[in-house]
Formats: sequence, structure tokens, C-alpha cells
Amino acid sequence: MIAEIGRGLLWLAGACVGLAAVAGLLPRARLSGLAVPAAVLSAWLWLWIAAALAWLFVHDDMSVAAVAGNSHSHLPANLKLAAIVLRDGGGWLAGAAGSTLAAAAVALLAGRRIAAVGAVAALSLGLHLGLLIAADPFARLDPAPTEGVGFPSVWRDRLAALAPPGTVVADAVLPLGGSVAAGPDRLRFAALTPDAGPDSTQVLAELRLVAPSGASVVLIPQWRETNLPLHAAPVADSVLAWGGWYAATLGPPGPDGRWPVRVTRLDWRPLAGIAVALAAGGVLLAWRRRR
Repeated sequence: MIAEIGRGLLWLAGACVGLAAVAGLLPRARLSGLAVPAAVLSAWLWLWIAAALAWLFVHDDMSVAAVAGNSHSHLPANLKLAAIVLRDGGGWLAGAAGSTLAAAAVALLAGRRIAAVGAVAALSLGLHLGLLIAADPFARLDPAPTEGVGFPSVWRDRLAALAPPGTVVADAVLPLGGSVAAGPDRLRFAALTPDAGPDSTQVLAELRLVAPSGASVVLIPQWRETNLPLHAAPVADSVLAWGGWYAATLGPPGPDGRWPVRVTRLDWRPLAGIAVALAAGGVLLAWRRRR
């Protein structure tokens, strides 16, 4: 029922931005007075659309295609929610939502500039059409899969792609219990845990990066193979710790039981310094202007 309600709200939001576009761009249609309320109503509807999607992802309603393709019962709730936008077609979803909120903001702030409302609403209408035709987030699968369709790592692959590349600190093929130098630190392949599900099999590796001081960073990358559809891919893991932002990947196992592992590090301290400097400069500039 939540999926049906969400789909109905999505169509209604599309109709509202369509009305706002017509009212704002065609003043002779005598609908200009509807541009602002239609744009605001569409943004209000999107709050409920987002709530419906969040409910479906968190509760693993596997009859919904977007959830079945990107969620899994063992994923934490925050990662399920990340899949709403990071899934295939998530760009349409984010674009439609963002343009709708922008149209509402313009409607509330632009005063009598109804043409500006109509222009943003027209862009939103185009994105709504693309979303409804090509990437309906409320589409259903029949029969519903028991545990997704085998791509619960899509969101994580995209998060890894968004991460800065960093510097490679270790790139080696290690057996369980093996170790290798990683700059001044040492990387140890501490544990290997297999985990099988209805549609996929994954292996979790525990990598420990140990500094000379004794401090350690634990990374748990995965190697995942799915049956429906047939697919194999690494699932990266990342953590913010001493020395920077670390990311690790695990490659396919070799016939000798050794695993390719790769660890990169992005030093966050220069970036933090730049951010602090920019913030301090902004505060100083604002203070001088007040004087």
C-alpha cells in the first residue's frame, strides 16, 4: 500500500509542477495566480514521497524494484537510505526532488516574478517525466524476490567511486595471517569470514593497519558473488582514523588461497587546514565589514 500511495503522490507532484510551469510561463492562460501555490504544494508532496521511499527501504519491502535492487535485510538502516539516491536512476530522483524544492523556494522568495517560478517548474516537470518513464522508484516486481536481486552493493560501489583516490600504502597478495609493510605501518590480514545468503555469497576480510606506536586501524572489505544475476565484485570499506582517510578493497581469491588486497590513504589534515583557513577568513571579512 505504501508503494501505491508513493506512486500516486509522485504523479500528483508532477501534475503540480506542470501546472506551475504553465501558470508561470503562459500568463495569457489566466493561471498566474496558481503558480506559487502549485510549486509549494509539489514541494510538500515530495516530503511525503521521500518518507514513503524511506519506509520501503528501511522495512525491506522486496516487492518494490528499487528496494529489491539495492537493499538487503542485513544492511544498516543508514546504508539502506543511502541506496535511495545512489541506486540506478537515483540521479533522476534527486534531480526531480531538488528542482521541485528549488521551484518552491523561488515561488516563496521571488515575489511577483512568476516567470522565474515557471522556468524552474518547467525544468522540474522534465525531470519528473524522466523519473516516471525511465526510473519509477515505486515499480513492482512479480514475483517478489526473497532477498533482493543480488546487487546489494550498488550503493557502496558508488560511494567508493565518490571518494578521493588517495595514496596507495599497500598493494599485495596475502594469505590469511600474512602481513606486508605499508609505509611506516604494517598491514596484516587478520581474519576471513564467509557469509552465505539466498542470492549471494560474500567473504569479509579483516585487515589491520598497525602503526609503530601500536595504534591500529581495522578495515573490513568484502568480495561478493551473486547468483541472480550472476555477478562478482569487491565491496570497499573505508574509515577515518589517525593519519587520514583509509580505504581498502579485496580482490578475487587465487587458486593458492591468497587474496589481493589494496589499501589507500588520503591525508585529511591539509584539507582540514584549508577549511579552517577559509572559515577564519570569512569570519574576519564579516567582522571588518561590520566595523
